[in-house]
Amino acid sequence: GHSQIAWTISIYFICKLIDKFINNINTQNTEKPVYMFILDNIWTFISIIVILSASIYISYSRVYIEGCHTLEQVIVGGVIGATLGFLAFYFEDNIRKLIY
Repeated sequence: GHSQIAWTISIYFICKLIDKFINNINTQNTEKPVYMFILDNIWTFISIIVILSASIYISYSRVYIEGCHTLEQVIVGGVIGATLGFLAFYFEDNIRKLIY
């Protein structure tokens, strides 16, 4: 459960950051200084690394620190969580339309 939730949230936010990064490149504002554009992109990459590190640590801790799961259980939970996170990102607009 812990790995699944961690990877769901992580992949969702990583997809959002990558989407922001792509939109930032496509709509680069010429009025914005170049150093701000570079800092925005560096911040995006650092955020992705921190998010991935947290998910990897949570998965690692469930097997080797807590000892409450096997490696296979954590891998399967991580794959299911990553899949759910991507699907949540991909279908986010459709889900919002259904809710509102």
